[in-house]
Amino acid sequence: MIILIRSLSILLLFLFTYNSSYAKTMKIPNYGEGGSSFNKTVTEQTADLDFKTPEEGFVNSSATGNPIYLPKKLNGSAVIILSSCGGIHFKNITDYKRWNALFLLQGYVTAVVNTSAYPRKKNCGRNKPHSPSRGVKDVYDATRAVSKVQGIDKNKIFVIGFSLGAMNGAKSIWSNNVNLALKEGEIIPAGVAGLYGGCRYGSKTTKRYLFPDTERPVLWLMGENDTEAPPSDCKVVDIIKEKNKLSDYHIYKNATHCWDCVDLNGFTKKAGNGKKVTYKYDEKITKDSEARVLAFFDKIISGLK
Repeated sequence: MIILIRSLSILLLFLFTYNSSYAKTMKIPNYGEGGSSFNKTVTEQTADLDFKTPEEGFVNSSATGNPIYLPKKLNGSAVIILSSCGGIHFKNITDYKRWNALFLLQGYVTAVVNTSAYPRKKNCGRNKPHSPSRGVKDVYDATRAVSKVQGIDKNKIFVIGFSLGAMNGAKSIWSNNVNLALKEGEIIPAGVAGLYGGCRYGSKTTKRYLFPDTERPVLWLMGENDTEAPPSDCKVVDIIKEKNKLSDYHIYKNATHCWDCVDLNGFTKKAGNGKKVTYKYDEKITKDSEARVLAFFDKIISGLK
C-alpha cells in the first residue's frame, strides 16, 4: 500500500511539473500579421516542439513523436512534413508514413511534424486554440532542427504540408514573415508544396495564409470538389505563378479534401466553414501528387546548382 501511494505521489508530481512547465507563457514573433501590427510579439501557451535525435529511416518508420530520419543515401536536402490540424493519429498515420518513405527513398532527410501532438490540442475550426504565429514558428523550428544534420544544405530544406500544414508552410514564406524571421536568425524553406490547403478564412490578415508576395516557390495542389478548402478561395495562385516561374498549381478534377487519406475514405464531418464534407481517397490522384511534389523540389534544387 505504501509503495502504491508513493508511486501515485511521484506520478502526480510528474504530471503537475509537466503541466506547469507547459502552462508557462512564452512570447514569439507575431508571424500572424507578419510583424506589421502594433504588437510585435504574441503570447503563447504552447511550448516549442521537441524533435527526436536523427536516426536512420526505413519504409515503415514511425511517424509519431516528431522524428527526424536519415536516408541511406543523402542527397543534401531535407523535407519537413507538416500535419493537418488534427495532427497525426491512427486514422491518418499510414499516409504520413507513406509520404515519409517516399522522400527517404529519394535521399531526403525527413522531419515528420505533428503540430497537434500532446499536450497540444487539435488546432481545427475557426476558433483555433493555437495562433497563426505558432503554426509558422513550428515551421522555422523544424527547419532549424533538420539544418543541424550533417551534410544538409540549409538552402535545400523544403516543406510539404497537408490542409492546415500547407497553410502554415505557405505563411512561413510570406515576404513579411521572411523579413521578420531572418532577423530572428531563422532558416526559410526553399519551397513549399501544399495539398488541399485553404488560402484564407475571412478577410483579416491573420486569417489569410497564401499571399501573392511569397519569397520562395509554391506548389499548390487543390481538389475540384473540396468544399473545406475550395479552390475558388485561391485565386491568388495565378498571381504567384506569374511572379515566380518555379511556382505552380493544379486542380484535380472530382477530388475532395484529403484525397490521399486512405484510412479516412468515406469520412464525413462538418468543416470549420460550416459545410458538410466527405473525404474520398483517390489512389491515382495521390500518385500524381507525389510525382508533382518530387518534380517541384527537383526543379528548385536544379536551379540552386
